[in-house]
Amino acid sequence: MTDDQRWRGFIDYIDEPLLTGWAFDTHYPDLPLLVQVSAASGKTEIVRANIFRQDLKDHGIGDGRHGFVADLQNFSTLDGAIEISILGGDCVLAENIHLETLNLRNAVPPVPGTFLALMRLTAAESRITAVSAAQSGAGQPCSFEEAQPPFSGRSLAVILMDTASPERDPEGLISKFLRFEVIRSGGKHLKAKLSGTTKDRLNVLLWYIGEYTLRWGRSLSIPLSPSQIRFLNAPLPVDEFPESISVALWNLLRRDRPDLLDITKPVVEHEALYWWCIEKTPQLNLERRLVTPEQAAVLRRVEKGPYTRFPLSIFMRLHIAKHRELQCLNLHSAAGRLAALHYFILLSLKHPHIIDFLPIQSLQLLFATQADGIDPFTDNLSFLLQSASDARDLANQARRRGAASAAAPNLRSTPGAGRYATSIAGTHQAAEGVTVIGPIEKTSGLGQATRLSYQILQDKIAPSLSAIPFNVENPALIGFSTKIDFQPYVRPHRINLFHLNAESIPLAFSLLPGTTFENSFNIGYFFWELNKMPESHSLALDLLDEIWVSSEYVRSIYTSRTDKPVVNVGMAVEDLPPGLRPHPSFLQDEVFTFLTTFDSFSFAERKNPLAVVRAFQAAFHKEDREVALIIKTWNRSRVSDAYQVSVWLAIDDLVRDDPRVRIIDETFTYEQILSLKLACDCYVSLHRAEGFGFGMLEAMQLGRPVIATAYSGNMDFCTPENSYLVDYDLVPVAHDEYPAVERGSVWADPNLASAAAAMRQAVSNRDEAKERGLRAAQFVRSNFSIQAIADRYGRRLNEIDVRLRGQ
Repeated sequence: MTDDQRWRGFIDYIDEPLLTGWAFDTHYPDLPLLVQVSAASGKTEIVRANIFRQDLKDHGIGDGRHGFVADLQNFSTLDGAIEISILGGDCVLAENIHLETLNLRNAVPPVPGTFLALMRLTAAESRITAVSAAQSGAGQPCSFEEAQPPFSGRSLAVILMDTASPERDPEGLISKFLRFEVIRSGGKHLKAKLSGTTKDRLNVLLWYIGEYTLRWGRSLSIPLSPSQIRFLNAPLPVDEFPESISVALWNLLRRDRPDLLDITKPVVEHEALYWWCIEKTPQLNLERRLVTPEQAAVLRRVEKGPYTRFPLSIFMRLHIAKHRELQCLNLHSAAGRLAALHYFILLSLKHPHIIDFLPIQSLQLLFATQADGIDPFTDNLSFLLQSASDARDLANQARRRGAASAAAPNLRSTPGAGRYATSIAGTHQAAEGVTVIGPIEKTSGLGQATRLSYQILQDKIAPSLSAIPFNVENPALIGFSTKIDFQPYVRPHRINLFHLNAESIPLAFSLLPGTTFENSFNIGYFFWELNKMPESHSLALDLLDEIWVSSEYVRSIYTSRTDKPVVNVGMAVEDLPPGLRPHPSFLQDEVFTFLTTFDSFSFAERKNPLAVVRAFQAAFHKEDREVALIIKTWNRSRVSDAYQVSVWLAIDDLVRDDPRVRIIDETFTYEQILSLKLACDCYVSLHRAEGFGFGMLEAMQLGRPVIATAYSGNMDFCTPENSYLVDYDLVPVAHDEYPAVERGSVWADPNLASAAAAMRQAVSNRDEAKERGLRAAQFVRSNFSIQAIADRYGRRLNEIDVRLRGQ
């Protein structure tokens, strides 16, 4: 803009072949000025500045009749640089203008400073996204059909996505994985719909993509089968509806955006597609699979208008209208639209599917190297970001994505596209050795078992051993367990040992890359407590080659449900830390202290501390101060299940007036737990059912006598010689007492009189109690040390190796 004492003027924008601006003579405001357009070649055009513009009048520029529009169609790139000036006024409004340029450095008007700041911010976010992806080893989505495993005969990913009941579900809406998730966590109303009408089954599928998927978080994506994707992406069969309205879009639109249901109106269709493609599917992490080619084509469509160079797509126009920070650009100008295109290309590095909504011709033009060798895209980024190195890196990333999109628009959302973005990089060749997969860093029984298996295998097969920390849906804390240095996963091993609950196996197979497990022998190490295997474990048996367990009790549960090998390899206790001493806060020289410990996430009804309190109070008069009971738990305050809360309230009522009973709800380190057990005189577990019983085994390792229910997994190591065994009756398990209760499930109801008698016996004959503790410690050393269990692991691995080499 020029603003001297007499002449004022401005070039608003250039949108070839038209140039728009205004010019004003302050000495003669009522007279129009002549504006000269002159090129280096000598070609000249004159235009009169006499067009009325309300904006000029509103800003006090005369009476507003000072605008002009110059037609540049008689000029070409051969004419060289163009200058715009006021004829006879020696006033230059703009100079060095080049036609058909892609250069933003000399844009008229200049690129706003606020936009330059926005570009730098967007570039920084894109770099952070790229670094995060590289650090996590994010791999490409893999196809369900790509792997052919040598052991199960079919791709495990394909098995996972098989239609659960093809004869009742010809559309293939309910995959085995979806059925498994409904059984595991969907509720009775959804379970009833699994075999219902097409509408019922669609409602289950909509729950899966619309509500269930939110549990996974943005970094994970639920698995969908090709038949599910085809059905969800099919156009809604309503004649007057546009083809872009898919089954998935319409059904979630009805639920979430009822204001956008008048879908036959183009403006509403466009708003609905923007919501679906830019807001909803990314929220569900399904933008790669539930955005259809038809939807992308609509959003990529260039709006009709006067603009010929770098026109805005429908998506670009809507996005700019919704984001004020982009409204600093003059979109009437080709340079303003070109700047916006650069922004959206950078944004696509953070949100890759956005590239599918940008005009293909504009991308091709911008990404092409010019005849003089200049790379306009990289050069513009260097100007916009004020960093040549950042510009080169980001331009290379963007060009690869843009070229792929231009060559094959929206490939990522076609049916049969990838399952998920994985957090583990994959390769295709399985090496000798074992990969342990489980919550190896978590403070829980399952985490402890994972660490122990790693240590056991390390003793046998190191260094061909690695681990994948798999913590999905595991609420236990990290940092309180014994630290273990494990070899991170780099490549697939010939054997995988999944240390997960059986209902988590399909989750692992759906989230890990197929190369992790497809060409490997897959073992699931399971703990389960009830005598009936829940239906939610069935899919895991289909996916795995073998089951390992820690006790004969659990072995009997799974052998009744599968013909695959179920092997009791046992489970070890960790070596005791050096210098372990009794916890001074819990030592009471004149008091015989009973202890029970458990994680409240393991369900108070099953662990049964209420029975421990009742037995203790029945065994000893309330005035007897020579005995005490410590109930050590953790995560009690995080438990929300109504029945488990009621158990705790009953315990609180019993101990409110009994100072001998102390409840501790605090997470201890593993060494602190051992120190607490060492400070007490007798360990008590009146459990209703245990898959194994780490708490008891650790107490026995420390030489502490154990009073335990004579039922379930602990009977592999609790004997009449080394423990006090409590009688019990088998009773049905109520559905609100424990998760995944199957019909016919029973567990122990320990006899309180038997438990109280054992407590009195331990107190009255302390020498005998100590002797049982010593026998227990010796039994654990001989049968459950890391070396002893390593021998059992090793024998079974050798048998598996012989089997695999024979195939």
